[in-house]
Amino acid sequence: MCRRDPLFFFNTFCWTYDPRRIGQSVVPFITYPFQDDVINGLIGWIFAQQHGSGKKSRDVGFTWIACGTSSWLWNFYDDLAILFASRKADYVDKTGDPRTIFWKLDFIVDWLPAFLRPPIVNRKGEDARAHMIYRNFHTGSVMSGESTNEDLSRGDRRTVIWLDEFASVPDAPAVMSAALDASGCVIPFSTPKGSATEFAALNKKNSWGFMYVHWSEHPEKAAGLYRVGEKGEIEILDKAWHEENPGYEFKLTPGLVDGFRSPWYDRQAEERSQVQLAQEVDGDDAASGSQFFDAGIISRLMEDTAIEPVRVGELIYDTEEYEPKNWFNQKNGRLRLWAKYDDDVPPKTEEYSMGVDIAVGTGASNTVFTVTNKRTTEVEAEFASSNIKPIAAAEYAVSLCRWFNGAFMVPEANGPGREFVDRVIELGYGNIFMRRKEESLRKKSSDVAGWFSGAATKRSLLAEYGRALETGEMTNRSKESLEECGAYVITPNGVEHDAALNNVKRDPTGAKANHGDRVISSALSWKGVTMAPFEKEEEKHEYSPGTVGYRFQQRQEKREREMRELLEY
Repeated sequence: MCRRDPLFFFNTFCWTYDPRRIGQSVVPFITYPFQDDVINGLIGWIFAQQHGSGKKSRDVGFTWIACGTSSWLWNFYDDLAILFASRKADYVDKTGDPRTIFWKLDFIVDWLPAFLRPPIVNRKGEDARAHMIYRNFHTGSVMSGESTNEDLSRGDRRTVIWLDEFASVPDAPAVMSAALDASGCVIPFSTPKGSATEFAALNKKNSWGFMYVHWSEHPEKAAGLYRVGEKGEIEILDKAWHEENPGYEFKLTPGLVDGFRSPWYDRQAEERSQVQLAQEVDGDDAASGSQFFDAGIISRLMEDTAIEPVRVGELIYDTEEYEPKNWFNQKNGRLRLWAKYDDDVPPKTEEYSMGVDIAVGTGASNTVFTVTNKRTTEVEAEFASSNIKPIAAAEYAVSLCRWFNGAFMVPEANGPGREFVDRVIELGYGNIFMRRKEESLRKKSSDVAGWFSGAATKRSLLAEYGRALETGEMTNRSKESLEECGAYVITPNGVEHDAALNNVKRDPTGAKANHGDRVISSALSWKGVTMAPFEKEEEKHEYSPGTVGYRFQQRQEKREREMRELLEY
């Protein structure tokens, strides 16, 4: 009966452990309905040899279910090889530590009745249980453990590979590649750590199975469940609980997933930060990184303002003078438009700003141009390519700026941006951002073209861009650009895009890592829209040596020189 029905095995013979239940820490493993669905789903993947991932809220029993399911397979099916992996070996097997996976496997097997427990020693005197391994001498099946690494189970074959807390695994793409070589059923499961981890990408993979185990399915946590709408309207879902507990003070802020809240959730919200709530309780990808942009606002903008471009193609231009010639429709073109133009030409009455983020053009990340109408403050065009070199990008950008009535260009000048800017200047395009002393109230211009990114300037740029999106001062129609906002996180080194930090391949343009290039380009475009005019440098007056004016001028120049040297140091 146990072999035929895993739920009978769980509910009749398995026990679990919860030290928070003082005086009753060992309890029968009586599964909830949602856990029945999880068990059946996991076993279905394993027998079908299908990959799948499990996203979960904390404390819904997923690890115990994985251990119980593995114990069932190990006990009743011959010659299986089951592997558990976590980011540290001590999380897999460490003597006496209840948080480890093998402690849970030991617990489940030890609490089985004697007639279901296999022998602990074989006829050769070999132990069934050793560090990182548990052998069944009746079935020949093995449960083993390993830390996640790029050589995971290299050269081996496994029935199923469980990857515990996979969102936290370093070098996750390499680990996953090794796992896929070893098994036809790889099951990563985790609470999320941001929207751009390898785990988050796998959860969106159409060819994979996927299950989302949310706290609202757990009867104890969902007691008194209610939903809060965007305008604070309350929908009571657990009416019986609220009839028994009248007068409960509802919270009017929607829960992070579908607006769900409950008295248990309300206590969690009071005790945890927003990021902790998203990560540990709601299993919400976007909000679970220490997000720089407000997740709710970005989600609303993607729903309300993001639309498909009206045209996709390329700008044809003269390769000698770099003057625009005409628009060419192309299904897989690099240039997308969100505005319709008469005669395929932007109206001459409009003024534009174009932000530029430059990549080296080797496929690692994107070069992006974003064009914003200064009057309507709407993004009208976006160019993205991972394979265009800085020189060629400069020639395309100059032609595109000329097509948009001599648009004001604001390029990032760091790294490959320097090569780009030099070529723009060489082509004689003068309507370009000149470096300013941003910390100065006067914000005088210099003779250095391009915007330079540093920890402080980048944060300031993105903060202003986020404010403009939130207030509706700027409208960005690009879904991809808004989506990239959701993956910007706050790190000890400043604001970074977590896809770049995790080296995740997710971009449809072919970029090996989505570094948030569209966001920087869009933010620079907005900077060009809002910039106050440069304050021109006063003409330098020539004083005769020995005069008061001459001595004053010499002293000022000395102070400025010392300040430059101090800043350079």
